[in-house]
Amino acid sequence: MKPALLFALLTSLCTVLFVASLITGPAATGPVEALRALLLGGEGPLPLILRDIRLPRALLAVLTGGTLGVAGAALQGYLRNPLAEPGLVGISGMAALGAVLAIHTGLSAAFAMGLPLAALGGAALGVALLLWLAGPGGASLVLILAGIAVSAMAGALTSLVLNLSPNPFAASEIIYWMMGSLADRSMLHVWLALPFVAVGWGMIAVTA
Repeated sequence: MKPALLFALLTSLCTVLFVASLITGPAATGPVEALRALLLGGEGPLPLILRDIRLPRALLAVLTGGTLGVAGAALQGYLRNPLAEPGLVGISGMAALGAVLAIHTGLSAAFAMGLPLAALGGAALGVALLLWLAGPGGASLVLILAGIAVSAMAGALTSLVLNLSPNPFAASEIIYWMMGSLADRSMLHVWLALPFVAVGWGMIAVTA
């Protein structure tokens, strides 16, 4: 299959799933009525459900999936390996560790930017460890082996933090976050994530 055709098919599928996520839910409503409430508003709780609950989750899902796809494509090109993905070199594991620490310490609840900044800090620390272990000019195989070591360390430390969680509510929040839960997200979270996503996409684009 030609790349252009494959891209068109995947884009169409993503659009269909995005719309399906907006019109599917426990609220008893039809797809036409749901889309009308989303686009035109109106009276009743339906516009609120569509615009303030479902739409932010769908947008965050697209942003997250797209960003993981871009990062995976960059790693596949750099490592010359079609199976490469962001978790291979341990950066995502270190980012998760930073986020878990923010939840564990209560930083995420006290400061709106605490969770993303902690995740970015963990990712930056992961990059520093990776460069230290593999060296700035390390070969692909060395980089992969160093990434596996960083990933293993991040996973072990994350499990330790989870085991030392002060209460079951914090542990539950950590688990749901690590599973990629989009519960209780609003447009505020979309606007918080969007600048970081845009910067990441831009940095990858200029090195394509």
